[in-house]
Amino acid sequence: MTGGGFAGCVLALVNADVAERFTDTVIRAYHTTTGTDAAVHLSRPVAGTSLRTIPVSPLR
Repeated sequence: MTGGGFAGCVLALVNADVAERFTDTVIRAYHTTTGTDAAVHLSRPVAGTSLRTIPVSPLR
């Protein structure tokens, strides 16, 4: 689970070939347990962030 205002958000890393089945299972189980509809967002990993150094002119 993540914190910092994400209201109990869960990040689950699953293989792409089972992602749809996993999503359906989570949605059904969450609704059965809480009576509330779950929101599920599928995504794929991409290249991460990087650090760029920007030259700064000295103040005069």
